Amino acid sequence: MRRVVGAGDRVVISPPVYEPFSWWVREVGAHVVEAPLAGGPLGWRLDLDALERAFAGHVTAYVLCNPHNPVGLVHRCEDLVAFAELADRYGVYVLSDEIHAPLVLPGAEFIPFLSVSDEARRWGFSFLSASKGWNLAGLKAATVITAGPVPKRHVDRLSPHSLYRTGHLGVLATVAAFNHGDQWLADVLDVLDHNRRLLDELLAELLPGVHYGQPQAGFLAWIDFRALGWGGDPAEHILAAARVALNAGHRYGDAGIGFARLNFGCSPQTLAEAVTRTGRGRPQRGRSSDTIDLNSGSFVSAPGMGA
Repeated sequence: MRRVVGAGDRVVISPPVYEPFSWWVREVGAHVVEAPLAGGPLGWRLDLDALERAFAGHVTAYVLCNPHNPVGLVHRCEDLVAFAELADRYGVYVLSDEIHAPLVLPGAEFIPFLSVSDEARRWGFSFLSASKGWNLAGLKAATVITAGPVPKRHVDRLSPHSLYRTGHLGVLATVAAFNHGDQWLADVLDVLDHNRRLLDELLAELLPGVHYGQPQAGFLAWIDFRALGWGGDPAEHILAAARVALNAGHRYGDAGIGFARLNFGCSPQTLAEAVTRTGRGRPQRGRSSDTIDLNSGSFVSAPGMGA
C-alpha cells in the first residue's frame, strides 16, 4: 500500500471486513471509502454497483478479502471477473488478501484473483501466507505474488526492510507447511467443517432468533444477534452475562452493529459449552466459570483435542 497509495488518496474496502484494513489505509495517510458487501448472513456477495460508484469517485486502490473475513465468503469467479473489469475501467489497484485460502471448506472453491482475467493481472497483487492454514501467525512470513509488469515493478521497489523483517523461523515453518502439511490441513478442515455445522445446530436449539450462515471458508462465524435485543455490541453483553469472549461486530464497520464474530477453531466440547452458556446467559452449573475466549484470530486449540 505504501508503494501504490499516496497521502490524501482514497482506498476502498467492503465492510464488514477485517478491522486492520482501515487502520492500514489511514497509516499511509489515505482516506477510507466503504462499499459494503451485499446480502446478509444467509448469502453475501460483492456489491458491484456500490463498487462502481466508489471507483467513480477517483480512488487509487481496493483491498479485497478473499476468502472474506469475517463472513467466510469465497468470492464467485463471475463476481471477480466483473470486479476486475471495474478495476481496469477506473484504474484501481487491487490488493487481494488471500490468507484464508487454504481453509476453504467442502462445497466451495477458491478462485485466486490473479487467475480470473488479464484485467486482474494488470492491476492485482495477491498476498498469501501459511499463517492461518497451519496456525503459524506468530512467525512472520508471507508472499506477494504478481502477474503483470506494473504490479511487479512496484514489488521490485519494495524497501529491503520488508525482507529483513521476515522471521527466519517463519520461512522454515512455511516451507515445512507447504511441503509436508497436507494431511495436517486435511484434518483441520474436517474439524472446521464439523464445527460450522455443529454451531448451526447449537444456535438453532439454544439461541433461536439469531441469524448465522455457515461460512464457506475459515474458522470464523459472523452471527447476527439483533433480534435478541442485546444492543449494538452483543459481544459485550455475552461477556458480562455468560463469560464467553467474542469479537465485537461494530469493529468491522457500521455494517457489524448488532453482530459478533466467533472463532469455532476449537474442540466441539468448547464450542458447545460456549453456546450453551450464551443461551442460558450464565456459565453452566458445576462447570468452570473461567471465560471461554473465542475472539482469537487463530485456532483456539489444536484440532480434535478436548481442550
